[in-house]
This record gives sequence, C-alpha cells and structure tokens, in this order.
Amino acid sequence: MMQVMIKQLFLKSKGLEAVDKAIGQLARLLWEAESTGESVVLQTCLDTFPLPTVAAGDDLSAYVAAEEDTSQTDQSFSGDFVWKLNEIAAARGCIGRFPGSEKMRIIKKFIELEL
Repeated sequence: MMQVMIKQLFLKSKGLEAVDKAIGQLARLLWEAESTGESVVLQTCLDTFPLPTVAAGDDLSAYVAAEEDTSQTDQSFSGDFVWKLNEIAAARGCIGRFPGSEKMRIIKKFIELEL
C-alpha cells in the first residue's frame, strides 16, 4: 500500500513538472511573439456559458435589435466575423470551442520545445 502511494506521489510530481515546463515554454513563446509585435495577449473571461441578465417582464426586442445593429465602422479581424469583445461574440467566432485533440497537439508541441 505504501509503495502505491509513493508511486502515485512520484507520478503526480512528474506530471506537475511537465505542466510547469509547458507553461514556462508557453510564456517564453508568448513573450517572444509579443516583443516582435506578432501578437497581442488579451485577458478575457473564461465563463463557458455566457448568459444575458433578463428580468421578468423585460421587453427582449430591444436586446435583439441592439445585437443585430452592427456599425459599418466596426470591422472584424483576421477574417473572423467577430467585431466586438464579449463572450457571445467570441463563442461565435474563431475563439469558439475547439476539440480536445487540437489542444493536446498544441500542448505536445510546447512540451517538445527546449528552453
């Protein structure tokens, strides 16, 4: 029983080390990309289910009209049709959901990099 616990602690420690290394590599790559002007890092909310606040009896036609009214001066970026920064718009655009297999490919690529 004690050997199993020691092995679990060892594996957990190795897993945390791998995650720490991957985060360090990601931070280095982001720093390099940001310093060359190739990217901009934005902080956004990570809420996966953005829900608007609606009180009982509210007239929703105003919300729908405001959502449909898009100004010609607001332009999207990089071929994405998202032209404003909020969770609903982001979910509809390129930042929307992606398969876990894509995430793992990115993580594996970062893990293979040398510091």
